[in-house]
Amino acid sequence: MCLVHTYHWLLPHPEAVSHAYVRRVAAAELSVDAAALRFDWSGKPVCRSHPAWHFSLSHSGPHLVIATHDSPIGIDIEVIRPFDTRVIRRLSPAEQAAHARGTSFFELWTKREAAFKSASPTPHFTPITISPDTCCYLCT
Repeated sequence: MCLVHTYHWLLPHPEAVSHAYVRRVAAAELSVDAAALRFDWSGKPVCRSHPAWHFSLSHSGPHLVIATHDSPIGIDIEVIRPFDTRVIRRLSPAEQAAHARGTSFFELWTKREAAFKSASPTPHFTPITISPDTCCYLCT
């Protein structure tokens, strides 16, 4: 089962705070001691007693989202804000065409990031509503 946890805070959120939330989520979902959780070379949490547990985290501005699933998963969130339009050159030709047809840059970017995190060969996207000023997609 896929679970998405959302958090909001007013203070800057260093990586250590994000890891604390991850430990809390993992301990609750897996019924393990939070100390049993390790972080691999990429910063993803790993629990040896639950190798099929998959996780993804993203934060932007005051928002943190954590997604868990029993198969690979990716999530990305971005606060919608003004941006340098030169970044559109970093999109693929298909993404650039979609943007030209009116698809939001942030929709394209969050889908791209979520797909990368999930490493799914056939990505399926689900929009996640967090707040009116954010764009968030889950990829399974």
